Amino acid sequence: MATAPPLLELPSETAEASFYSGFSKHVTITAKMLIGLLIVLAVIFPNNAASVLNSLKAFSLENFGAWYVWVVAFYVIVCVACAIVPNSGKLLLGRPGDTPEFLDFS
Repeated sequence: MATAPPLLELPSETAEASFYSGFSKHVTITAKMLIGLLIVLAVIFPNNAASVLNSLKAFSLENFGAWYVWVVAFYVIVCVACAIVPNSGKLLLGRPGDTPEFLDFS
């Protein structure tokens, strides 16, 4: 029984040309606007921005700090396991006959 080819075409709109070629304009422009707004507010109101950002940092570290440590430890263990198991480097991702985009060293 043959396996189905991997999902190559995603049902998302991406720009065909211009600076955003291959990216979703909705996502990239929204992210740029939010980051720009944050920078402008930090420049105009530096003391308020510092207190808000410090409280957000404290909240995230207090609530997600341990989870973050466990997730990073899990990824380190997976990477070490992939480096130790010699067959993991020979897995072919893609269609049969496709050549790798990057060299092994990359």
